[in-house]
Amino acid sequence: MSWSFLTRLLEEIQNHSTFVGKIWLTVLIVFRIVLIAVGGESIYYDEQSKFVCNTEQPGCENVCYDAFAPLSHVRFWVFQIILVATPSVLYLGYAIHKIARSVGRGEAARRVESVEESKEKQSPAEPRHDGRRQIRADGLLRIYVLQLLARATMEVGFLVGQY
Repeated sequence: MSWSFLTRLLEEIQNHSTFVGKIWLTVLIVFRIVLIAVGGESIYYDEQSKFVCNTEQPGCENVCYDAFAPLSHVRFWVFQIILVATPSVLYLGYAIHKIARSVGRGEAARRVESVEESKEKQSPAEPRHDGRRQIRADGLLRIYVLQLLARATMEVGFLVGQY
């Protein structure tokens, strides 16, 4: 995966996102991925080295540390980012699939529209493009709200889990 592909993907997401979606994406990218990549590894590089076990038995340090912290903070945060971003990625895949299917149908529909346009000129027509009506008709609004609720639920779950 190249940086140009990632940049183009992020631009398309920004073009087709709501205001809240744009803020969420910025927070996800800046405050999570960048901070974990830059600071997380250096801060939690060797979190077990400072851990002191109260007995001198061989292997006690590993067992005590595993009981104390069964999951690394950095791994937990990476897991959180992956799971919280999954509903959005699935929604984008679904939306792209619907758009690709409608483009295929659109070419056939254009031929039919050209024949019907002569009949419609006599009657007043509705606006040619109403984005809200199109989103509701395709079922994208329902899926968008569903992924938004799933994402919010996961965020709350991870906040409780980390606490």
